[in-house]
Amino acid sequence: MSAAVPLPTPTPIDSHALELASRRLFDRSSSLVGWGTGSVYDYFHRHHPVRLDALVDSDATRWGQLRDGLEITNPQDLTRHAGPDAFVIIYSSFWPEIQQALARIAPLSSLPASAVFADTATRAKVAWAERLHSQALPRRVARTQNAIVVQGPIDASTTPRVLGAMSALYPDSLIVLSTWDDTPAELLAACRPLVDDVVINAPPKEVIAFPHPFIHDFFLGERGQRAMELLREYPFAV
Repeated sequence: MSAAVPLPTPTPIDSHALELASRRLFDRSSSLVGWGTGSVYDYFHRHHPVRLDALVDSDATRWGQLRDGLEITNPQDLTRHAGPDAFVIIYSSFWPEIQQALARIAPLSSLPASAVFADTATRAKVAWAERLHSQALPRRVARTQNAIVVQGPIDASTTPRVLGAMSALYPDSLIVLSTWDDTPAELLAACRPLVDDVVINAPPKEVIAFPHPFIHDFFLGERGQRAMELLREYPFAV
């Protein structure tokens, strides 16, 4: 049996990737593809209209429809656009999952629209965070009662840089990573040297099933629904 071929690594959100995206946007020889045709596409294409050569969507019910003169097609069609000058703009708040799906289809560089169209101030912050990450302490010793908790799923390209920046900015504070118990061991291993402690919890879908009034009334109640609606409407604000 032949060994499995590793999938290409999704494009990380760093200064190099942001510069690459900028070059692709203004290079007429580049092939630009949009993935996603929902509210995120509507927002960014209204405020940042760019020339797209193709438009794909994971929702099969949209295939064959026209958006801004382009026919929405199956993401599998992206194989026709594979090449060193091709770039995919992901118009969806589910961009990490889409990057993984894209890696299984074709070796194409991609970034979420919120990164592609990031302003100068945001790009400067990314560069600053990268410099801080390079200064992160290899071994941490908490000396104060202050604590910083970084919570959520681990993104291989983003989370270590966030933790590294926190480590460099607050070398005396306790830094805790809180994540899910289904996180791959190699991702946890990459983050452990940058924090003082790692807390493992059940994924949200298991937590919200727990019969507790706070979960039922807040997360699943009216306030929680309003918060989720805001995230769906303005995913770029996260």
